[in-house]
Amino acid sequence: MAGLAWLTQFRNTQAGTQTVRFRVLHALPDAPAVDVYVSRTRVAASLAYTRFSRVWYFPSPDLPVRVFNVDADPNTTPPLVGGNLP
Repeated sequence: MAGLAWLTQFRNTQAGTQTVRFRVLHALPDAPAVDVYVSRTRVAASLAYTRFSRVWYFPSPDLPVRVFNVDADPNTTPPLVGGNLP
């Protein structure tokens, strides 16, 4: 889905592991609001055009990101678009 961007930033923790900072921007004017999931966590609900999600932190940089129509069941509905962090 062109116009939907996820923004990531990596950082190393004191324990020597890497975390990822994640945020989503909905930038497609003609698209409806969407729900965004990282792994099985919904990070944005009803994200509308010009809106950002809040900032999330995840312990791994290689997690699946999936975008669904609002209120779609992510267990039974194919995503509109998907990928992996970063």
